[in-house]
Amino acid sequence: MRVRSRGSSATAGNDVAADDHAGDELKTKAGRSLLRRCCRRMFLLLALGGIATIFQFLRQYHAPDDGAQQQQQQQQQRQQQQKVNEGEDATKAVLKSVDEVLSDSLRLCMMRPQDDAAVPSSDQSEVLLQRLKCVFDQIYPPREQEHWMQPQGPGDGTASRIYGEIPPKSVNFLAQELKLDVPGSVFYDLGSGFGRMVLQIYLTTQASRAVGVEIVEDRYAIAHEALDTLQRGGLTSVLHEAPNGVRNASMLKMNFTELDLKDATAIYMASLFFPKDIMWYLAHKLAALRDGTRILTLVQFPFDMYGTRRLPADSPLQALRQRRRFDEVGMTWGDQNSVFLYEVDRAEAFKPPFNAEAASNDELLAEAFQSVAKVEERFRPEPVHLTDTMLEAVKSLGLQVADEVCELGGAGAGLALRLALDSEVSRVIGILPPGNESRFASAVHRSLTDLDPSRIPWHRRVTFKPWHGELHDFISATSGPETFQELCGSATVVLLHQITVTDDAMLDMLTLVPARVVPGTIVIVRGLGSKTPCAFGLLPLLEKPVELLLDEELGFTTFLHVFVTAPSIMSLQLPMLKSLRDALRNVTINLTKITEASREELEARPSSSGIVKGVRATRSKHIMSGLVGQANGTLRTLGPPDPSPGRILPVSLLAKLHLASLVGGAESPYACLEENLYAFAPYSPAITRKEKDAGLFPEHAATYGEVAPNGLEMLLQRVGGVPKGMAFFDLGSGLGKAALQAFTSTTALQVMGIELSTTRHQGAVQALASLARRFPVLAEELRKGGRRLEFQHGDILQADLRNAGVVWMGSLAFPQDLMAKVGMRILEQAPLGCKVLTMLEFPAQSRVSGTRQLHLIEVLPMPVRWTSKLNANRAAIYEIIEKKA
Repeated sequence: MRVRSRGSSATAGNDVAADDHAGDELKTKAGRSLLRRCCRRMFLLLALGGIATIFQFLRQYHAPDDGAQQQQQQQQQRQQQQKVNEGEDATKAVLKSVDEVLSDSLRLCMMRPQDDAAVPSSDQSEVLLQRLKCVFDQIYPPREQEHWMQPQGPGDGTASRIYGEIPPKSVNFLAQELKLDVPGSVFYDLGSGFGRMVLQIYLTTQASRAVGVEIVEDRYAIAHEALDTLQRGGLTSVLHEAPNGVRNASMLKMNFTELDLKDATAIYMASLFFPKDIMWYLAHKLAALRDGTRILTLVQFPFDMYGTRRLPADSPLQALRQRRRFDEVGMTWGDQNSVFLYEVDRAEAFKPPFNAEAASNDELLAEAFQSVAKVEERFRPEPVHLTDTMLEAVKSLGLQVADEVCELGGAGAGLALRLALDSEVSRVIGILPPGNESRFASAVHRSLTDLDPSRIPWHRRVTFKPWHGELHDFISATSGPETFQELCGSATVVLLHQITVTDDAMLDMLTLVPARVVPGTIVIVRGLGSKTPCAFGLLPLLEKPVELLLDEELGFTTFLHVFVTAPSIMSLQLPMLKSLRDALRNVTINLTKITEASREELEARPSSSGIVKGVRATRSKHIMSGLVGQANGTLRTLGPPDPSPGRILPVSLLAKLHLASLVGGAESPYACLEENLYAFAPYSPAITRKEKDAGLFPEHAATYGEVAPNGLEMLLQRVGGVPKGMAFFDLGSGLGKAALQAFTSTTALQVMGIELSTTRHQGAVQALASLARRFPVLAEELRKGGRRLEFQHGDILQADLRNAGVVWMGSLAFPQDLMAKVGMRILEQAPLGCKVLTMLEFPAQSRVSGTRQLHLIEVLPMPVRWTSKLNANRAAIYEIIEKKA
């Protein structure tokens, strides 16, 4: 249906009742049949009773006037009255039956989403809208839309013909702005039409009262009938949990200018065609309501229509504070509509003017935040105590004019603006999540500048930007507009916040940072747990992470980590250290020897010693002795600063920093890699209940333990490594650490880990995925020549071992019958010459199969991770040979 007004046409159909999809009606065939039978019976009884009454009345005036006949007439009257009473009782019974059918139909609406597979169970908003549509189909007459085109109300008929409604989805959105989920709230719809919005608010929010006010008779009648039907059906809410307390909805036929609104907390006005004098009248009426009352209107009040508010400063109408404007709000006549949110707030309207010049930096920033929060309600700045803690940590570094600070992932603009106000840094940039965060932060910055333009010096640059796409992609990108490297590559201090990402994703970010900033840059991280993770190119500075309080009431805490970025030691081209791939070949290395070689190389290259200079070198001299932190964020050095003069880092410290590019804070390159990939993995992942109940791990087979890296390195060296073109197998690979070590330290063409436990296999797969994400260059180098590392979820007795050069088994908890079966499988599958390394010797009967046998070469002490005792465990080395005659 379309209507025309002022030379334009607009759709004026109701979005629910005019739905053409008859299949969505929920009334059952049985319900309709019962309703028709009840109605026919009711009308029949009423008709019979009426005819009998008329007949009796006529007989009274035409019958002879004698005593006997009068007695007969009285007897007949009593009989007829009895029949009428019986008819009335039957009518009441019919009406009760009708109400019961209606109640059953409405109850079925509450089950509607379960029958509609198109509605996702997780989308509760869609579920409520489905229920609401079903209810409206029951309580509204099917032909109500015919009333839309009829001239109704006073006037020439032009404006009164115009009728449209706000669709349920838009009502859901705006109800949140009206704060109707607060118990005790009272809602008024001024010009409520058919009352759909009123009933939706009543059925889908916590509002205690919902009142519709309509002056047009026909529209009011439909609304009143719908409410009456709803009440007879006994439905008060379509929420999953009905609100507590007494609640009611009502429809009033009256002029809303005469209505007492003093109890209102939320008001909606479809004011698109309200005359200007009515808007002025309503402004005076609404401005007198209690503070906090919220008003939604389709047009601004007249004093706000021309951009700048045109009111005297002391006008009572100043209490109506315009909070927000919502554009593209859907209505039944189109989607390009504006809705304006006002709030009654006398405290804001008539407060004394803020004295920016006399205010402290904290007071100035608080005023700027408050002014933005009034308009941008979704803006949630970071808790003040966290901002204070991070600020104290950064200021402990001794910020200077030459410093640039980059903050990634902060909530709001608090820390960045505090740095701009309280330090001498030359530049602050905040990189915030996509969406509204950067817009909110920029609004706070503008508000602060408007309050006091001179507070932040003109030469101190403050910028807020959103990151683009996925955070990992944003940091890893080396080209393109506004990448992390472009925005923060020159920063001397980088702050990383963990707000919307997991620990694993946070470590992804941290691992990528060193290659995107200048050596000597300080990186402060909030998050990542109580253990400092290892990352190539980051030297940890804190003795131990600082525990910070997140929420005092709940006791939530987080941790602060501090690093300094390192220049690449690979650039020195030391023997066996030309690439990270070369460094990983040896699990154990002599760090002292490498540091000394680096120092000698740096002394021989005077140009290389200036790679860390300026403010980065000055700061590094003070903090590379180590830091200790306090709960308030303050950092202090563990030792005296380096006494060397100048703004260049001395060779001794530079060599130490170069080493961090190779090992981070670990003992070796491999140890750093493993610590990084398994930073958040449990040491002993448990088997699932399903696996336990299925008996997949008999006796103590589920017991978990891992070989120490130096232990496996010793065994591999003992057997001469993995033959060229052959494969390394780890049977019972757990989290995959032994397989990873074999892949990085040997030339095996294929490394295969096979694990029966689901959780342990998943841990190995996740570590392999992290390798590709965090170290893409290393992963590519490791795959050269067709090499591959794979993890297989399955039974080791089904393993294809035909290309095995070395088989490793951490078999200490394997039952003897399993060891026997594995031994036979190896003899059947693996080629001659294959070396088998196992922590448990094979039973004698399983060492021979056909013409082949497992020959025991030697048994050695075996270092393991669960104990520091070197001789506590042993490993046996076997070789597959031809059976001796």
